[in-house]
Amino acid sequence: MFFLQNWEAGKERIAPRKKHNPLKPREGFLYMQDYHSTSWGDIIALSFIDLAVGNELAQGPFPSWWALAACIALSGIITAFFYWEIWLVPSHKPDWAFPKAKKVSFAGRLFLWYFYLQLAAAFLAFYFLVTGKLTWLQALVGLLGGGLYLLAMYLDAKGKRWIKLF
Repeated sequence: MFFLQNWEAGKERIAPRKKHNPLKPREGFLYMQDYHSTSWGDIIALSFIDLAVGNELAQGPFPSWWALAACIALSGIITAFFYWEIWLVPSHKPDWAFPKAKKVSFAGRLFLWYFYLQLAAAFLAFYFLVTGKLTWLQALVGLLGGGLYLLAMYLDAKGKRWIKLF
């Protein structure tokens, strides 16, 4: 996504990066590296969750199909909600993924799939946790990843990176 975002910027398909100013949060055009959640949150925190889930899946047996289907369906519903009700609305502050009202960049399209799959992995991690399928180390790694990602989201919200234009 990072390289696709930079390619789009070079081709002027998205606006130039304009740093975030918490005192004037409605101004600026943020790229993925300007958000805690899509910079270190994705790289570090979600990798921990993926590691816990991937390790558990590799050890087998495969989880029940209904649980997997539920995680995928719930992830799809939430992704669709964010897409239609948060990101595509005119009040969404333009950024690298959604550069204009009702417009999605190429990197944004890839982000939608990434968001969907990562959310499904997080739900699967939660399922493994509550059903006791994770070892204590897997649970620790997954919970650390979840906690770090929640911190990234909190810092984005507190820093007014996720603000509506009106």
